[in-house]
Amino acid sequence: MSRQKLLKKVLIKGVGLATVATIANTSLVQQQEVIEEVVVVGSRASLMGALQKQRASDKVSGVVDSDAIGNFADINVAESLRRISGIMVENDQGEGRYVSVRGMNTDLNAMTINGVSTASPEDRRGIILDGVPSELLEAMTVYKTLTPNLDADTIGGAIDLETITAFSYGDSFSRIKAETSYNDFSEDSSNPKLSATFANRWDLNGGEFGAALVLSDQTRRIVAHNNENGGWGDIAPNDDYEMRFYDLERDRSGIVLNLDYVADSGNNYYLHMFHNEYVDEKWRAKWETRDGLEDNAPVINGNVFSYANSKVDTEGKSS
Repeated sequence: MSRQKLLKKVLIKGVGLATVATIANTSLVQQQEVIEEVVVVGSRASLMGALQKQRASDKVSGVVDSDAIGNFADINVAESLRRISGIMVENDQGEGRYVSVRGMNTDLNAMTINGVSTASPEDRRGIILDGVPSELLEAMTVYKTLTPNLDADTIGGAIDLETITAFSYGDSFSRIKAETSYNDFSEDSSNPKLSATFANRWDLNGGEFGAALVLSDQTRRIVAHNNENGGWGDIAPNDDYEMRFYDLERDRSGIVLNLDYVADSGNNYYLHMFHNEYVDEKWRAKWETRDGLEDNAPVINGNVFSYANSKVDTEGKSS
């Protein structure tokens, strides 16, 4: 091959590579022009803020703080408080509901929202905490020791929920969230979770006025199958056996409207409003065998146990 032909081939390949590089660079530039801003939000600031509050407290306490854009990792208060040491959470259908502080009964805890005592919606003193959406809150604090400034009914511990205010953010803030989830087991994707947060601050008559509005609405469907046995002998069941089916839908909604005015003199004036609704609709079906398992020896065939004279009860319940 002559030197001229070799040079021609090299030039052709060089031009081709340059063209490909130019096209790739042009595409990259176009992509860079489309992306105006990339925001990375971490959880370190929220962890540091929670630790700082614990250090500054004159009580033994645990704090769960929201991140820089007001998000919590969990969907309700009980699930969030599970992250604090010394806290045990009682589940209902896979979701945290009641909170126990250092093993004390849930009924011995006191519950406040922005420092104001809250009554239980049930016929017990313990308060369900799976009905409060986490989007309404800025921080959650659990006080594990009783001090003179706490109410005397704080036997087990005190749980305080702090709602979002305009002074939670450095400037005007707005956020709209929409999400859903799908579960193969229930084959249902109608689990909408919607929330909107708006906050702003204005200079007003020698002070600063702030307003914050938070709206939240979420629905979650849960399908569960439970098998329960009253007892087991040496090789086979010897007590009643139940198969249960649960189909429930939980609706959580809430609204927070907080108005705050901070005067230059240092005085604070505020009007805080909080409303929360929780609906738990459940349908339960039960199939139970009894008596025969207790009174008769089983006929065993591999993994199959047969009993004579068994009674079967069925039950359907909606609430």
